[in-house]
Amino acid sequence: MATNSISSDAVIGKNNTFGDGVKIGPGAVIGDNNFFSDGVIVTGRVEIGSGNHFGHHVLMGALPENSRHKFEFQEIDPVEQAAHKVVIGNRNVIREFTSVNLPTGAETRIENDVYIMQHCAVAHDVLLEDHVILSNHCSPGGHAKILKGANLGKGVQTHQRNVIGQYTMLGVGAVVIRNVLPAVTAVGNPAKMLTTNTVGLERAGFNADEVQQVVRLLSQPAGQAVDPSALSEHVLGMFQHFYDIVGEARDSRTIPQVEWPIEERAG
Repeated sequence: MATNSISSDAVIGKNNTFGDGVKIGPGAVIGDNNFFSDGVIVTGRVEIGSGNHFGHHVLMGALPENSRHKFEFQEIDPVEQAAHKVVIGNRNVIREFTSVNLPTGAETRIENDVYIMQHCAVAHDVLLEDHVILSNHCSPGGHAKILKGANLGKGVQTHQRNVIGQYTMLGVGAVVIRNVLPAVTAVGNPAKMLTTNTVGLERAGFNADEVQQVVRLLSQPAGQAVDPSALSEHVLGMFQHFYDIVGEARDSRTIPQVEWPIEERAG
């Protein structure tokens, strides 16, 4: 029978459950009431909150995959490594055979109430905000930012440093090579806007008037001036947060919409 290997240098909270073959390395910090299925590996500096579920053979804290620097062949300075960490919040589900890599910068971060299905690859420096869903075989590229409530269908691939807006829905197999505005439904290769994700907005607590504000905003021509007074604080705050994150990225371009007007397909 497989045995566990839990470092005496790891900080472990209360009421955690460990399956067979779990390995927890030095430098790990783990909160309370987490469930680790068989074969989970935590290596490198990984900070885990409370109430998370990790499926079989999840790997957290592996070296960043970077073909230019080839960290696999470098001698890692323990002091320098301590400045780079994976941070995982509370009540997240990360299912079987998923990997979450250490950053090349400060953090790879998964916030709270995130649901990640089997065989996903969360690359270095990725941010997954609260309530994000990654379906099977999703692979956000390095430095990608997936904002609150975004829902990625099976096999979605995003280019490095892309920003996926709040409450956006990406269809099965979408290939994202530019940023995606909040509350958009996008499909295809390369991905294009299809409609407004009105269902996602309603589920997130936006009222009917706010939903229509977003529909109108996404329907107007690119570059047209926006009147902030026509938007609720809820809607305005959503877009301000998106553009704040985009402002930190290398590329401010967003994906184009398809040939039909968004307003005709809303709802």
